Amino acid sequence: TSPIDPNLEEAPEYRRLREKAESHANAGRLNEALAASRQTTAWAEQQNLPRYRDQAYCGQAIMKISLGRGERTTPQLRRILLGSSHPIPKVLAASSLAFFHEQRGELDKSIGYAKRALHFSTQCRHARHTVRSLNRLASTQVVTNDFEAARRNLLKALDTLKEVNPDEDPLTGWAQGVLMGNLGSSLVFLGKAREGLGHLASSY
Repeated sequence: TSPIDPNLEEAPEYRRLREKAESHANAGRLNEALAASRQTTAWAEQQNLPRYRDQAYCGQAIMKISLGRGERTTPQLRRILLGSSHPIPKVLAASSLAFFHEQRGELDKSIGYAKRALHFSTQCRHARHTVRSLNRLASTQVVTNDFEAARRNLLKALDTLKEVNPDEDPLTGWAQGVLMGNLGSSLVFLGKAREGLGHLASSY
């Protein structure tokens, strides 16, 4: 496992609030997830912690984009991407912008931002964010019918996921299911129906 810079580790309270927001999001409760992300931002502002404030803002942005209200988030996301002194907010800002442009059908921009997110996450050797960046890139590649590239990136994501301790990140099992489902879909589109359906079945 690649060594992790201790400066990349999360503050316990931030992690608790982040996981609360992500739990709502993964269950499809987007408005609750947005409210929880706002609580995370408020905590970071009270603690005067710019890194966590920026990370929480990116969480808010993802929820707003998912709810169709992401237009006003993009200027701040770009400011974080260009101006943050910490790599993790850069990863999250680039990934959020990739999702925004994918939703608008601006796929070249989406892939460009997804590659930037992947660059920052691999540069700082952060396994969880590398997994998410690979999945974000693969998602857009599926939309552009580049199923082989998506397959390769999803396999990389599943391999990298092995570096994430499930005891430290309760969403590891959920992430594996998402990756297996996306990989299965890519394989079906590539004409490998039996293998793809096997992955889809194991994603549930």
